Amino acid sequence: MEKSKHPNYRKLIVVAHDFVMTAAAVMFSYWVRIGDKLFSNPDFALAPHFALGVACASFLVYRHFNMYKSIWRFASIYDFMNITKAVTAVAVGIVVFAFLVGTRLFPDQIFTSPALIIIYWGSQIGLLLGPRVLYRYYKDWRQRTKVERVKSRKPVLIAGIGLDAERVIRLLEGDARPGLKGIGVLSNKLSDQGQIIRKIPVRGRISEAAAILDLLAQDGTPISEVIMTPSAFNPENAPEKLVKSCHERGVRVRRLGESLDVLASTQQLSLADIDVSDILFRDVRTASQEFVDPFVAGSRVAVTGGGGSIGGELVRRLLHFGAAQVYVFDNSEEALYKMGQELSDDVATGRVQVRLADIRDRRALDKLLREIKPDHVVHAAALKQVPMLEDNWVEAIKTNVFGTVNVINASLAHDVKSIVMISTDKAVHPASVLGATKRIAELYCVAVDQAQHSADSRVVAVRFGNVLGTKGSVVPLFRKQIERGGPITLTHPDMTRYFMTPTEAADLVLGAAGAAIRSMTKIDMSVYVLEMGRPVKIKDLAETMIHLAGLEVGRDIDIRTTGLRPGERLDELLLAESERQIDADCPGIFGVETGRIPLAAINQQIKLLEDVLENGERNMLYLALQKIEESIDYTAPVHADRASNVHRLHS
Repeated sequence: MEKSKHPNYRKLIVVAHDFVMTAAAVMFSYWVRIGDKLFSNPDFALAPHFALGVACASFLVYRHFNMYKSIWRFASIYDFMNITKAVTAVAVGIVVFAFLVGTRLFPDQIFTSPALIIIYWGSQIGLLLGPRVLYRYYKDWRQRTKVERVKSRKPVLIAGIGLDAERVIRLLEGDARPGLKGIGVLSNKLSDQGQIIRKIPVRGRISEAAAILDLLAQDGTPISEVIMTPSAFNPENAPEKLVKSCHERGVRVRRLGESLDVLASTQQLSLADIDVSDILFRDVRTASQEFVDPFVAGSRVAVTGGGGSIGGELVRRLLHFGAAQVYVFDNSEEALYKMGQELSDDVATGRVQVRLADIRDRRALDKLLREIKPDHVVHAAALKQVPMLEDNWVEAIKTNVFGTVNVINASLAHDVKSIVMISTDKAVHPASVLGATKRIAELYCVAVDQAQHSADSRVVAVRFGNVLGTKGSVVPLFRKQIERGGPITLTHPDMTRYFMTPTEAADLVLGAAGAAIRSMTKIDMSVYVLEMGRPVKIKDLAETMIHLAGLEVGRDIDIRTTGLRPGERLDELLLAESERQIDADCPGIFGVETGRIPLAAINQQIKLLEDVLENGERNMLYLALQKIEESIDYTAPVHADRASNVHRLHS
């Protein structure tokens, strides 16, 4: 960005201010110590010259501590710390100069003493910080007065702990645009109860919202809106009940449009409507750069099923985290076209390449991987619709089992460093074709990873639950049913599921991949599970979505139960009884110890599935899975030297 050619007058004023205040602090310290005799005392004849010299030298110190870059309007504890450090450095410099230079060149002069240094240090901090703080409070007062003059501001409540609420109240005081006036805080924190935050009382707990809203309405101050801060979404605060209480009373509920830190930097309050993803009843996690770097940074990554909901989000996050090249594989021309259009800039530069590819075609897959030579492969391609796969079980086996085998074997044949397969919580004690095929695919990943003849590559599976907003998810289905006026259909009122947002799922998958690469020799951990929080009751989810739409269950929209479909069960699991949870050294992720799985046994069952697929029965799938499960040795050590293993891949 081109710098302005015009002088920055504000910065010049700040420099001049600090120069004057520094010279004044030096002279003030002399005056406090000597009194009125300062200018008549020959021992301090050079004091004014010394003060000017300190002020000149201090310019470099203040610049080093970024004092000229801070904005007085936003003076804070950060500025106090910077000023303290800078003044301390100047004080040390004065002492060094006085004893090493001043006393030698001017032996008849007194430049400093312990008392003078202490007086200087305190007065200098006050003279530099005081005007900054006063300026900030003046600007705050002027802005607050301006906002208070705005008529017809709507009364609102702020939900969240006092620390969050205080920052929102401060934003409301300084920003007239929303036309809102905070008149109360709802906080579940015990120490907040009965307190007043910036002249606004804490009126009670979040769980008491209904009673507080009714009381304020009776007193002639009906609340128009409740603003939920990040802490209000904590599961223990039951955010879904707050939303329900508000909508029952016609009170709008909104959340912050940006993080509190971003809003504080802009000094403008941004609000957004509550979405169902905001009320997952747990904190949403994303991976940090340090955990995904081993997998992503500067790497060439291929994503199978990259045109789908999960695969597409993985592609976006790979680009976000700095992958050098991303290859998007999919057998859907339409899906690839959409991804190509969305990422057209990266496609134009060659950073993204879209390729039509079918994971069932081993020869074509082998040719493609030989051509592009990726460092890593994320295998997200799969058939996932539970009821549909019950009727189309042959296709499920071809894609989810044989397709996975093709991807893994072709990748290893071309020296891919790691293969990460996307699995599902339905693979734990599977009750459906989807679960059974994904379980076999998981076990194949584990067997190959354990049998690797060298530690140069990893083959791992990442297991997680439902992803909000993806194709076939209940959320878009419920949304359409609400738009049509209902009814919302549930298969069972007690059904629960684990949920994640697409970005969260993609980030944690990449974090798990990074964890796998960091632990190349730790082959007891070939399956990773994303921490999903507590399961969500589907009926509660439906009711919450109805409330978010400003409607009432029963009055505006009915909820009907249709009965469990083939392959469905009430609850999903993240771990089987035979599996043991292991620390994966990555937030939001844990590893699974699965026991030793002989590759020969799983290859044998996959070969049998191939032989009987066209003429066999669906129960052959479950029989093959049972045989594989029976071959697992939970007592044999998995920490064996990878170099001593000989592996023979199924081809």
